[in-house]
Amino acid sequence: MVTSRWFLALCLVVAACGADDAAPGAVDSQATGDGADVADVADADAQAVADSAAGEDAAGDDAGDAVVADTVVADTVVADTVVADTVVADTAADTVVADADTDTVTADTVVTAAPRRADLLAWAIGTSNSVGLTVRRSTGTAFAPKESFLGEDSTFFGGTVQRVGDFDGDGKDDLLAWVVGTSDSVGLTVRRSTGTAFAPKESFLGEDSTFFGGTEQLVGDFDGDGRDDLLAWAIGTSNSVGLTVRRSTGTAFAPKESWLGEDSTFFGGTVQLVGDFDGDGKDDLLAWVVGTSNSVGLTVRRSTGTAFAPKESWLGEDSTFFGGTVQLVGDFDGDGKDDLLAWVVGTSNSVGLTVRRSTGTAFAPKESWLGEDSTFFGGTVQLVGDFDGDGKDDLLAWVVGTSNSVGLTVRRSTGTAFAPKESWLGEDSTFFGGTEQLVGDFDGE
Repeated sequence: MVTSRWFLALCLVVAACGADDAAPGAVDSQATGDGADVADVADADAQAVADSAAGEDAAGDDAGDAVVADTVVADTVVADTVVADTVVADTAADTVVADADTDTVTADTVVTAAPRRADLLAWAIGTSNSVGLTVRRSTGTAFAPKESFLGEDSTFFGGTVQRVGDFDGDGKDDLLAWVVGTSDSVGLTVRRSTGTAFAPKESFLGEDSTFFGGTEQLVGDFDGDGRDDLLAWAIGTSNSVGLTVRRSTGTAFAPKESWLGEDSTFFGGTVQLVGDFDGDGKDDLLAWVVGTSNSVGLTVRRSTGTAFAPKESWLGEDSTFFGGTVQLVGDFDGDGKDDLLAWVVGTSNSVGLTVRRSTGTAFAPKESWLGEDSTFFGGTVQLVGDFDGDGKDDLLAWVVGTSNSVGLTVRRSTGTAFAPKESWLGEDSTFFGGTEQLVGDFDGE
C-alpha cells in the first residue's frame, strides 16, 4: 500500500519534468516571441514619437515620412528657396542685366550725337560806336530769315582782324576782334554766343598785354582741349619764322608761347591754312606754295599739343600743280581728316573744283569733284562749312549785292563729289551783306 503511494508520486514528478524537457522549443519560442514583441513595441513607440514630432499619429506613419523628407529638407529649404532661386539665380542675373543696360545707353549717346550745322554771319563793321551782327541759321536745307545777334550790346566791335571760334568750349562759335597794333600793345575782344545772340564784349587779354602780331593771324584748337586758340604767324623773307600761340583758358588767352619747337626754318608759302590734317584732334599748319608752273609745294607742320613738329612734305604721289582762284580747307569726305580744295572761279559758265584728300601723312592725288554739275559756281564770297550737318563739309557761294537781293548757293558734298547747286535763300530773299561774311555754328545745333 505504501509502495503504491510512492510509485504514484514518483510518476507524477517524472511526468511533470518530462513535459518541460520534451518541448524545449516551446519554451524558446515563447522567449523569442516575447523578444519580438518587445522590439515591435519599441519600433512602434519610436515611430509614434517621430510621427508625433512631425504632427502625425501612429497610424499616419507614411504620411509623416513624406512631410519630413520632401517638404522640410529637400524642396523648401535647400534646393528651391535659398540656394537656387533667390540668391544665385535672381540676384546675379539682375546685376548683369543692369550693367549691360548702362553700357548700352552710354554707347548710344556717343554714337548718335549728330554733327552740327554751320550758320552764316554778316558782320557790318562801322566807324562809329555801332555795329551790325546778323545771323542766318541753317535749317539743313536752307538758311532761315536773318536775325539780329547784337543782344544787350550794341557798341562797336571792330579790330584789325575779325575771327570766329569756340573760345570757351561750349559748342557754340564766338566772335573775336583782334586789334593788331604796331607797338607793344594789342586788343583781344570776344563776344560769346548765347545761342540766340552775342553777349557783351569781354577783354580776353588775360595776364598778357604784350603785342601779338605776325603776318598771319589764325584760329585753331592747337592743343586739342576743345577750345580754340590764337596763332600769330610771322612769315619772313629769310630762313626764319615766328610761330606764337596764345591758348584759350575759356575766359581769356594765356601768355604767348613760342611753338617753333625743334624746327626754326622758314615755313612760308603763298597760302597759310589751318586744319586737322592727321585727324588727331589737334589743328596743324599748312604752307601751300601755289606756283605758276606744273609744280606746287604742300608743307605741313603737325601740332604736338605744345609745339609744331618739323615740317613735312605732303605732296605724296602727286607733284602736279594744284592752284585755283580760291584755296580752302575742309573735311569733304567726312573721315575726320581735313582735305584741300582748289576752287577755280571763272567768269564764264565753267568752274573747276579739285580736291586732294588727306591720308593722314600726305595728300592723295587730285580728283575732280564737279560731279554731275559743271555750271558756274562763283559769288563774291566762297566759304566752306557743314551746312546740312551730315559730317561732310560743303561749299557756299555768297553773292553779296548792294541792293535788297542776295544769292546763297550751296553745293553739298556726297563724299566723292559736290552735288548740283541749290538755292539756300529759303523764305528770306532780302539783302544779307556786311563788311565780313563768316561761317560758324552760332546756335550750337
